[in-house]
Amino acid sequence: MDEEMSTHIANNTFTWVERPHGRVKILTNSWIFSNKHNELGEIVQNKARLVVHGNRQGDMSLQETYAPTIATETIRITLSLGAAHDREIKTIDFKSAFLNAELEEEVYTYQPKGYEDGTNNVLRINKAMFGLRQSPKHWNDHVVEYFTTLGFSQSPANPCLLVKGKGEDMIWIGLHVDDGLLVAWKGDLLVGLENQIETEYKIKRNGDIKLYLGMNVQRDRQKRILALSQPSYIDEIIAKCQVQQANPSKLPMDSSPKFLDDEPMDKKKFMELIGLLLYLARMTRPDIMAPVNILAQNTQNPYMSHYNAGLRIVKYLMGTRKSALVLGGASNSNDVLEAWVDSNWNGPAGKSRTGYVIKVAQGTPVFASKLQTVVAQSTSEAEYVALAAVTKDILWVLAILDSLQVEYHLPVKVHEDNEGCKLIAENQLLTPRSRHIDVRFHFLRYHVKHKNIQLLYTPTKNMVADFLTKPVDIEKLGWCCNASRVIPPWKGVDHTATPL
Repeated sequence: MDEEMSTHIANNTFTWVERPHGRVKILTNSWIFSNKHNELGEIVQNKARLVVHGNRQGDMSLQETYAPTIATETIRITLSLGAAHDREIKTIDFKSAFLNAELEEEVYTYQPKGYEDGTNNVLRINKAMFGLRQSPKHWNDHVVEYFTTLGFSQSPANPCLLVKGKGEDMIWIGLHVDDGLLVAWKGDLLVGLENQIETEYKIKRNGDIKLYLGMNVQRDRQKRILALSQPSYIDEIIAKCQVQQANPSKLPMDSSPKFLDDEPMDKKKFMELIGLLLYLARMTRPDIMAPVNILAQNTQNPYMSHYNAGLRIVKYLMGTRKSALVLGGASNSNDVLEAWVDSNWNGPAGKSRTGYVIKVAQGTPVFASKLQTVVAQSTSEAEYVALAAVTKDILWVLAILDSLQVEYHLPVKVHEDNEGCKLIAENQLLTPRSRHIDVRFHFLRYHVKHKNIQLLYTPTKNMVADFLTKPVDIEKLGWCCNASRVIPPWKGVDHTATPL
């Protein structure tokens, strides 16, 4: 706490002033304590942070508070390409990041607990303190403006991805609040950049990437791959669910799950479990994404059967806690981009589920399992809706690659296991069974016609995205995990082999 207060005083974060007269809102604050861990899950630092209760600020517009952050998919794309091209990858932390930005508004808070001076004085906040609703935006504006002065440009596809230079002098920066990801051909470029940054900000140099946003990063530069895993986070989930003594499950969910309307479940407890699992699924574990999303459909009216199904996913994670998402492996521009898309027709409430993976440099940085918003009338229509969804993400990935100046070849190969869907997309058929399909999905025909994407029929047995549309049996799950490279790292798997 003393260290935190010393930082605020040295930084002129606030000024002790007499309490203003009139109906001026004085915000409360509190101390938040946390531990910082290394890649082994060991505590390396105890932290105390003074946080203002910005939830009591009143209404503020989105324009006043919105701050972009780098998408998880963008991080994985950058890492997959960085590994495949054997680039230098480092991370930095901006110390007390928000406090670098001036606060334009007039905001007051009470004296913090443990540091009262016995008067009725309050603190006039001068900097963007943690907790204020506008602080993330002020910090993001400040740091992006700084990097712009260094010659970096924001990617139109993701404003927290910044790029400078060309060829072997190129540098990529990913910004996730106060965590920086730095990628370059040469190590001395990153050392020079870190030296420049230190003239403006206090940073911690973490060296070669080992831990980023809670993800462990293992790298094999000879094979040009890296692996992302979250065993410490999984251990936290196991401890919270108190299943340490349970036997691991071989599957996250049965291939034909049945949920009983039995004993009602505490909604808050169920939603907490789903939130923990969704975060893990979105970061590094696509193998649990479909089961978790299926359970997430019941958050408003959960039963004990749903919660027990969630615990089964946790037990599956117990046995696979070190499984990792492997990225990189191919530096040839012909292997940069490829996709697989599938759907599960007529699920709960008549809605179908879309699943797809998009490979970049043979890694799988983009994957999704989404409930479709329309009620498809046939398997072909459900597949067509799924194909439109993956096409949108492919176009976005291409925009990211353009920003990173990465060469690729069109058309992008898209694997689809429904010939009826392929026929509708390639021939613009209008039949009684397809003419009702909403026009918003037909944009993909343009990209097929203009050879931005190429549809390839792939048998269901070779459909990599199958496990993202529904729970599958153990044999199929193992095959899909290996094909999408969700595997125990460095276990004799041929990381460069194509899945088909």
